[in-house]
Amino acid sequence: MAGVDLGALADYLAVISLAQIDPELDPGSYDTILSLFSPGANPPPGLTDWDRAFLRGLYAAEQTDEASNARIGNVANTMADEIRAQQQGRRDAE
Repeated sequence: MAGVDLGALADYLAVISLAQIDPELDPGSYDTILSLFSPGANPPPGLTDWDRAFLRGLYAAEQTDEASNARIGNVANTMADEIRAQQQGRRDAE
């Protein structure tokens, strides 16, 4: 872990633990702190909009949904709404 920024490591551990994600997960091409230890990746310096949207979506999902497909749909919808709002906020600021 030499050369890993302490803040980035803290953000990585927060996402892994809050979302209960397998640390061996391949985050693919998503702009996420989860790429911190991915070989060949250019990880961000901290939480990204995607990470924040994912965590908000995960915790906003109906905890009473019995069907995992419904819960996944709720997470995805919340993430999309969050990312659209963040992008719109950036456009408004320009």
